[in-house]
Amino acid sequence: MSLTQALVTRFRLRRLARCGRQVGVQGRLWVHGFGKVDVGDGTRFEGGSIGIDLNVLKDARIVIGARCRLGEGVSIEACELVQLGNDVTVGPWTKILDNNFHPMQGNRDERPPSRPVIIEDGVVLGRSVIILPGVLVEKGARVADGAVVCRRVVAGAVVEGNPAKRLRSA
Repeated sequence: MSLTQALVTRFRLRRLARCGRQVGVQGRLWVHGFGKVDVGDGTRFEGGSIGIDLNVLKDARIVIGARCRLGEGVSIEACELVQLGNDVTVGPWTKILDNNFHPMQGNRDERPPSRPVIIEDGVVLGRSVIILPGVLVEKGARVADGAVVCRRVVAGAVVEGNPAKRLRSA
């Protein structure tokens, strides 16, 4: 990597609370809000021309482990906590959020309570996946393209569909 490329990468990562070594950025990366974003060693943001959006409200955190890969169009929204373990792959156009931002019934101007999202080590999220609040995706699970995950995914499982259902163990 040339000195110019290294400086551009560091400029794009300036809003992170903690940035590991050898973090790479291809394309655009936006960090919005006043919360904290921590990124582990060797993580790659592959935003392309579309970019990657990290929205973290005040007092919230996004924690991305070591050696993760995030594809273009990925959006992570944290009102409390979104945590990705080590070696997690997040496919293009995937959305991860820890709050629905409005209730389904009643006063739609009230924000419901947030529920943390935890994605453990070695998980692979396919293209256009949606991870909803309160989800735990356990170690080594695979989520197929286009799945909407609204509940826990057990370790090593392969899930698909809307809502996501288990196909088999990996």
